[in-house]
Amino acid sequence: MKKDYRPKQIDLQKISLTNFQGQSLPLDSLLYSFSLYEDLFTNTMSVELKIIDAVALLEDFPITGEELLEIQFETPTTENNIRALFDVYKISERQKIEERTDAYTLYGVTREFISSTNRRIKKAYNKLRIDQIVRNVYNESLKSNNSIKDIFVEDTLGLHSYIAPKTNALDFINFLASEAQSKKYPHQSSFIFYEDHDQWNFRTITQLIDTPTVEDLYWAEFDVNEKGVQKQQDTPDESQRIIEIDFLNQFDFIKQADGGLFSNNLKVIDPILKKAEDFSFVYEKDFEKKMPITMGGNKVITPITSHAESDGEGHSRYFTGKLSQGQYSQTSYLKDRITEENDVFLFHPSLRQKFINSTTASFASLNNIGFELMIAGNSLFKPGQMINLYIPSNSMDEDNKTTYNKYFGDKDNAKFLVVRVEHTYNKASNEYFTKMKVVKDSYAEPIESTFDLDGN
Repeated sequence: MKKDYRPKQIDLQKISLTNFQGQSLPLDSLLYSFSLYEDLFTNTMSVELKIIDAVALLEDFPITGEELLEIQFETPTTENNIRALFDVYKISERQKIEERTDAYTLYGVTREFISSTNRRIKKAYNKLRIDQIVRNVYNESLKSNNSIKDIFVEDTLGLHSYIAPKTNALDFINFLASEAQSKKYPHQSSFIFYEDHDQWNFRTITQLIDTPTVEDLYWAEFDVNEKGVQKQQDTPDESQRIIEIDFLNQFDFIKQADGGLFSNNLKVIDPILKKAEDFSFVYEKDFEKKMPITMGGNKVITPITSHAESDGEGHSRYFTGKLSQGQYSQTSYLKDRITEENDVFLFHPSLRQKFINSTTASFASLNNIGFELMIAGNSLFKPGQMINLYIPSNSMDEDNKTTYNKYFGDKDNAKFLVVRVEHTYNKASNEYFTKMKVVKDSYAEPIESTFDLDGN
């Protein structure tokens, strides 16, 4: 057990509001509870802060939607400090608790979100890598003056030319995420743009999966030792115990098929050469080759599945793109008509067809296994991390009933991706919890049955 660990406790170092005049007001005495949210698929963080107001705060320190909310806390005895700044953008309806006492909730969002909605980018980016463009957009059009965070940008391939046509910064970066090809993971270029409590991130889900785990978590319905064998006197570290867990899903073939996991097709039309070409992905035959990095390593279908008969068009899209292997200027009838000076966009086109099929399947695979779990508050956790999640087997077989669920993962392959984190604190009960949604894109072992043909 971690030294001096105190489950559900919080070291709340600062919680304050700063108004338009620069006046700062501590909220410690007014606080009832707060919830801080981080999500891989939501660009920015957000917060909900419940206030019990018996001092006429809304009159004497008027909250008008231009306040800066600062929260800083950590888990006692650790150095995993969370400091976050939010713009207050909304206040809930006021509820009368007692005479002259109201309760209401302040809603906050990262300041970059507000600045993005109020500004538009009107700029051409020529002959640059997408990672260079993202850094430029972040520093020039998104980063706020009081920002306390840096940005991590994964390296990309190829030079590109784009025009931002009066779009906001977040929308433009999301567009770039769909166009970017990873230098390290060219076939699984699943780029996303999100904020966690440490930094901003423009990176692939593949890169997140390909990182070491930060913690082992246990759903300990019975006690197990480190080899997965039941042992009544041996228990997981208190900080590793799961308090509550909800099974969200273990497969949804309709949703996965609709998302393009089992098969997807892309038809690319080249209007310059007047050509068209099809690019297909079929999960049964392309899993090992085009999805080499997963959390389990084994397919979520059996060899006799009907999905093996797919023609690759279960999920279809059309794109315009470049199909020439060289520059258009090398084509005889275009040689004297196209130069880089008069059309940089033809010299640096989108080449999404090189990776979009496997990337589509990778995103869809995240709908395979999912859990929501709650542990004693821990400021270590943030979206994008990998954890080992150990779920006891429900088997009554003597050889299996004291081990972990083999499809979710045993001691060798229990990796799950954290996609959403909520840090929540209730002052009335003085309890701090961390809630997480975690997913796994494949099985830890091949699918096989231990029943014989007679069902025994």
